[in-house]
Amino acid sequence: MPKLRSSSVPTALSSGCQKLGQPVPLSNLVSDENRSRSQPAQWKTPLRCSLSSSLVQGRSDIFPAASRELFGRAMMYLDATPNATVHWTILQGEGRAADGTHDAYYRYGGQQQNGAGLMANYETNMGVSTDCYSHSAMRMPTRAWTCVEWHFKVATNEEQLWLNGNEVGDLHVVDRPTTAGSGCLGNGVNGEWLAPPQFTTLHLGWEQYQQTNNATNLWVDDVAISSTQRLGCPAQ
Repeated sequence: MPKLRSSSVPTALSSGCQKLGQPVPLSNLVSDENRSRSQPAQWKTPLRCSLSSSLVQGRSDIFPAASRELFGRAMMYLDATPNATVHWTILQGEGRAADGTHDAYYRYGGQQQNGAGLMANYETNMGVSTDCYSHSAMRMPTRAWTCVEWHFKVATNEEQLWLNGNEVGDLHVVDRPTTAGSGCLGNGVNGEWLAPPQFTTLHLGWEQYQQTNNATNLWVDDVAISSTQRLGCPAQ
């Protein structure tokens, strides 16, 4: 099974809000009209039994990221979660660390509860070992359109997640998680979830880090981002 890859295109900074109501020519995206929401088309990032790199990175002319604070919203339709305990990601904000030695990633996805349980994840690269995690009791909804909102904040090393307007409280991280069962596989930044000085790139889509034997397809629609305020769910 071939890998899926997104192109590497820097994302411009913005203080405004942009809503994407039509499909746009990002890598690994195709127009799809087979789901019963009012939008004329959705984005689809397909995955089937592969180790993929298929998070989609925004282009500066159509998908601007915020700077020191990032609010976002997307409608997502996941047909099935993995049928095993594997790590996956549906959204990621990132930027270069203050000392310039590595990149820092703020992520939301899942892993436990046989692959269905939601998870917050903090990761770094270039030899700085972290891979920190905080698991939720909540599962990722499937076979229904779900309003996914997120918030990343540099000043407080903070990330938040909402599903259908309700905060997933056990995935609200400030500096480091305090929930039972959270931790880090590496201690490169002493357990802190240190945000980069600014979030310069945003990825949406599906990325899976271990193999499973079931197909997983994610549709993404009605995306909006802002650096100033929470955006809320779109009108039905």
